[in-house]
Amino acid sequence: MRNDHRITWIKALLIATTFCFPSFGQVIISEFMASNSHTLADEDGDYSDWIELLNPGSANVNLNGWTLTDSAANPRRWKFPAINIDPGQSMVIFASGKDRRVPGSPLHTDFKLSGKGGFLALADAAGQVVFSYGTNYPSQLPDISFGVVVEEQSVILSETNSPVRYFVPQDGSLEENWKAAEFDDSGWKAGLNSFGFDQNSAFTNTWRDLVLAADPLLYFPF
Repeated sequence: MRNDHRITWIKALLIATTFCFPSFGQVIISEFMASNSHTLADEDGDYSDWIELLNPGSANVNLNGWTLTDSAANPRRWKFPAINIDPGQSMVIFASGKDRRVPGSPLHTDFKLSGKGGFLALADAAGQVVFSYGTNYPSQLPDISFGVVVEEQSVILSETNSPVRYFVPQDGSLEENWKAAEFDDSGWKAGLNSFGFDQNSAFTNTWRDLVLAADPLLYFPF
């Protein structure tokens, strides 16, 4: 059990690998999905692979002449049309092999992504790679995107050694009452976090000494 309780929101899963992003002021490949079976459909109803770009900078970027590629030997593989990406804006391009590049319509690369791992990079109009997922991104799981953390917020719910009250329920009699702000927990045991749990060897697949509460109350109904 961790010594503090945190809730963290992230935009995407950050995997330890070698990413190339010289400056976060430039457009980046924030996320991609190389094994899309039912997450996002394109305009034809097909579940194509997809790539998301993000402009984390403070200036508008014209992507005319920029390129996406799945080959380190060919950084100029698929060229963007004359479209803009505003500050803070994200954009999805389908990696479907359909090769569509009409401004104002869904964009499609002329290549697909490999779910077994591969190369993916973004180059600017001068042909310089501004972002890549190293030399080879890892094997992908179906309908799970891969990318970088671009938004994160942590909230500490209870500091280490904060006073807490806890209760181990024997049934479901508490129902939802414990969640109310006016709920009286004065009859609960008092202690300091952090708490943990142990397995009851006398009963298969059951647990005892569960973490149930803090101020505010936390209740895990097993």
